[in-house]
Amino acid sequence: MAHKAVGGYAQPFQLSLFIRDYLVGRGETWAFDIYRAYLELVDSIPYSKKKQRSRKRPDGSVYSKSGRIHMSYAGFRSKLYMARKAGLIEYVLNADGTIREEPAVDTAGNYAPHLAKTKFLRIVPGREDDPGWSNLKRAAYG
Repeated sequence: MAHKAVGGYAQPFQLSLFIRDYLVGRGETWAFDIYRAYLELVDSIPYSKKKQRSRKRPDGSVYSKSGRIHMSYAGFRSKLYMARKAGLIEYVLNADGTIREEPAVDTAGNYAPHLAKTKFLRIVPGREDDPGWSNLKRAAYG
């Protein structure tokens, strides 16, 4: 796959298609799980430039461990919001119609009541091959 220059840096994969493929492979999962997989993918891409001094950039994006630029978690969640608005993904519901949630845990795996509960996501059945995945903004906002 050819690398397409976007925003001044190479983008070797399309984030919306990565989200789709990850959800197809995992089924039901939560937003931060997808984000961690995205970070692992970014760090696995070879990068020739030296590491930057600062991890945070003025535009809000941050440098990964490998020196590549990646999206912040807030920006990543906005992509998930666009996918939900376009009807491509949805929250997983319990039998009583409420959103399936689990108590949040911190990085050590301990219960963390001060953090927001984990909400599970999945692809809307039948929307795996929807053309909206190629452009989430256009699919969500027309």
